[in-house]
Amino acid sequence: MADNPIPLKPKTRAAPDDALDVDSLWLDPALGDGLVDVHFHNIPVGKPRDFFRVHPDPAYRRLSEIYTHKIEGQIDEQNFIISKPMQGAIEEARRAGEDRGSDHRLIKYLWKHKHTSPFESVTLTFEVRAPIFVFRQWHRHRTWSYNELSGRYRELPEEFYVPAYDKIGAPDPKNRQGRIISGAPVYDNGTCELIHEACQAAFMQYRIMLGRGVPRELARTVLPLATYSHMFASVNLLNLFRFMTLRSDDPAQYEIRVYSDAMKELAKSVAPVAVAAWEASG
Repeated sequence: MADNPIPLKPKTRAAPDDALDVDSLWLDPALGDGLVDVHFHNIPVGKPRDFFRVHPDPAYRRLSEIYTHKIEGQIDEQNFIISKPMQGAIEEARRAGEDRGSDHRLIKYLWKHKHTSPFESVTLTFEVRAPIFVFRQWHRHRTWSYNELSGRYRELPEEFYVPAYDKIGAPDPKNRQGRIISGAPVYDNGTCELIHEACQAAFMQYRIMLGRGVPRELARTVLPLATYSHMFASVNLLNLFRFMTLRSDDPAQYEIRVYSDAMKELAKSVAPVAVAAWEASG
């Protein structure tokens, strides 16, 4: 005979004296179960009055499956204990981590029905090198946290952005702040050379001023928006999706769109199911 036999489940006892009505069927805080302070359950009709009482010994307690029904936009919610024949049939009532398939379905369900707070629990930090004009658009997203290299504390390296010939494009007649790249004629009109020469000249003046002892915070003012800067940027998954919805869209400027698309691929390695749910939403 085993030294530590598993205790048998006790036989059904008579209803306790303090369980005289439905209200008294709430779990008893005196038994040390802190969850009862915040969880309330609707009691199905027809169950014995001691059905939902918690035994002081955890070994005797029954694992229940609870489904919480909450209508979008309303504060009140209803909690239902699922009967044994229905257990596992309600997708939203399954425990997280029970199996990978159910977790995937839950993530897709949450995004589809705009239950977005769980996506705020995932935080990503990106190390980014990009032209200053890209950062200026990026920093409009105020839900991010940024830590950018300061030209006041160190000399900036001579790195600047010159677009390829096929990315010059033409002014967009419908969107006055943008340009058309796809379908626009590709020709060499000297634009890339002009940008390159202007940036080189600006950095030459920058180094001359530094050599004359001009403070870095003032000397940097001659540098163009094409100058590359360096930052660490942190954001939760929900706000990354909101960023990519805007910045991976066709009307977004090409130069920031390529960064948004790159972050999408990086995010897939961390949260592939969530990213797929976001992509499926269009």
